[in-house]
Amino acid sequence: VRELNRILARLDRRLCRHNLRREPGKTLHQFADRVVLASSGPDESTRVARWYRDYARVRYGGSIDATEVSRLRAGIRRSQSMQ
Repeated sequence: VRELNRILARLDRRLCRHNLRREPGKTLHQFADRVVLASSGPDESTRVARWYRDYARVRYGGSIDATEVSRLRAGIRRSQSMQ
């Protein structure tokens, strides 16, 4: 769970640089919807929104699979547009 929280915080910081902050009372899915609406490009917004939804599924879907955590980490590294 700690590693997942670090990964989430990393992407949150990147999006803050683009004036997109997750509000405490909003779900990850609600934030993903907001990312889509605020994005400058459909590919970027879809990728970022999908990442947040995948994170929510991995984090809150029961047991946490190390492969899924690695996939989330790689998703952040691969994305140039989220930097």
